[in-house]
Amino acid sequence: MAIFKRCLVRAVLVVACTAELMAQSPQVMRGWHAYNDEDYQEAYSIWSKLAAKGDQEALYGLSLLYLDGLGTEKNTAKGLDSLRQSAEAGNDDAAYNLGVIYLLGRRVPPDKAQARAWLIRAGKNGHTRAIYALGRMALDERDYGSAASCFQRACDDFPDARYDLALLQDQGLGVPKDPAKALENYKVAAEKGSSDAQYRLGVLFETGQGAFKQDPVKAFEWYERAADQGHVEAQASLGRFLLNGTGGARDLDTAFEWLELAADNGSGKACVLLGDLYLEGKECPRDASAAREMYLQAARANRPEGYLRLGMMLQAGEGGPRDPEESVFCFAQAAEAGLAEAQYRLGLCHTKGLGVPVNDQTARCWFDRAARQGHEEAKTELWVLSVFWWIKIAMYGFLVLAAAAGVIIWVVWRGRRPARMDAPIATLSLAECAPPAAVLPGSAPALAGASNTLHPAGETAGTPAGHRTDAFNQLYQAGEFVSLFGVISLVGSILINLFFCIGPGILVGLGLVILKYASESYYKRLGYSMFALAAAATALFLFPIWQLIVLMAGILLLSFSIFLKAHRLHRQLAAAGRDDPDWRKTYDRATLAMATGGLAMFILPSHLIWLIYALLASSN
Repeated sequence: MAIFKRCLVRAVLVVACTAELMAQSPQVMRGWHAYNDEDYQEAYSIWSKLAAKGDQEALYGLSLLYLDGLGTEKNTAKGLDSLRQSAEAGNDDAAYNLGVIYLLGRRVPPDKAQARAWLIRAGKNGHTRAIYALGRMALDERDYGSAASCFQRACDDFPDARYDLALLQDQGLGVPKDPAKALENYKVAAEKGSSDAQYRLGVLFETGQGAFKQDPVKAFEWYERAADQGHVEAQASLGRFLLNGTGGARDLDTAFEWLELAADNGSGKACVLLGDLYLEGKECPRDASAAREMYLQAARANRPEGYLRLGMMLQAGEGGPRDPEESVFCFAQAAEAGLAEAQYRLGLCHTKGLGVPVNDQTARCWFDRAARQGHEEAKTELWVLSVFWWIKIAMYGFLVLAAAAGVIIWVVWRGRRPARMDAPIATLSLAECAPPAAVLPGSAPALAGASNTLHPAGETAGTPAGHRTDAFNQLYQAGEFVSLFGVISLVGSILINLFFCIGPGILVGLGLVILKYASESYYKRLGYSMFALAAAATALFLFPIWQLIVLMAGILLLSFSIFLKAHRLHRQLAAAGRDDPDWRKTYDRATLAMATGGLAMFILPSHLIWLIYALLASSN
């Protein structure tokens, strides 16, 4: 449509010359001579007198003076009235120009019905430009049959009509598809001066489409001919050829001249090329701000590549301030135009929350559109998002299980506290006090080396109920120990996930506490393991995800050990049931240690699953 408007405007500008040729009256001819010599007051003086007598050609000339304010005060109403009178009197040029004014909305609101009526009136008398304009209207309305008919009637006198007819023949719209005829019409229209046809031939010779073989030299020639006539895209293509030395010698200075001319004339393609040159800095000094300005001009020309590159610069803050929100808008414009790279980058914005809220569903849609065009990175992101849903379900599932496990362990094991014994502690027999052998495998060395009775020699039946034996003292200390580290493992699992930088410090602290209070060799080895893991995590400081995985593994090892020890202590306490405050306190501490240690064991795997996903995403 833009090309059509350009042709119509060009036709309006030259219509005065057409009217001059048609003029028959010598006085009217004098008016046209004055008009062409820019003596508009003389032309107005001549035509106003003749127009008063109803001379159609004088009315037409007078309308041009009124509409443009030449030789008299500008008066659109008088100009349109004079033009209408001339058209009604049979002046085809006046009818054509009146139709164009209504079609393009020049000086009046657009009115296609009025435009069609006046163009048909001019076309009935064989006015070529009017017939061509009717064909363009039919083409815009997708009435390809009527468009082809109009182009066929106008093609002998109007090269642009022959070019449009060739396009329809090439695509089989409104007429049978016939590439051979289309090729012939392209050549005829190009030879007769149609810049659009010349540019089309340049494209065909450059790409080697259809019956054409690639011929950069011929492509260069046709681009040059079209560019000389002011064809904007031909100017951009010619600049590109000169820049790369395609079809002729490389000439950077001339290339930049053509590209800058095309950019000034509104070519988005030329703006993108210039922006790339300024950004790369190979053929000219690097200038990121100039590149950004060129991409902005390309975007204003509705060039998808311009939107894409401008969005990239806005997102990175290159050549100007960073603007994530505006970059998303640019990516969206290019993505809607079908650019796979823009669709991929728009998906990343929605995945990472760059300028928009995180929305995995929207990101999935854009990745899918890019992947269907063969974009490999989009395919990978789409796969990651597909796996992510299941990972998220697993993560939340572990968190729910963690909460449930903590509650269940606390309630069930607390409820299993042995019933109050009726007999005093001092009267308990060895069989009643000592736990069964089957219950004590792997018990602590301190417990294994103790007396078979909970009452050491010298303790009599009158021993107070609150007095602890050596063996029970070991159980009491173990209860304090495992309950303390159960809480530490739970808190550590949460802190490490929130602040991975202090993770090594947490592990070192755990190791020191374990070595200070633990007497059993098993726990000492566990303390040294904390030191080793802290060192490994510190070494991986530059790789935070791997560091976090190592830290979590250490806390998970501690939590698992605490849970097993607490469970064993729980069984020993249940077997040697007592009814004094120390026993109840120790039993509850062991239950707390099992609950916290178990809870940490469930929390950590959920975060490990999330980290594995993050590791996969970052590696891709």
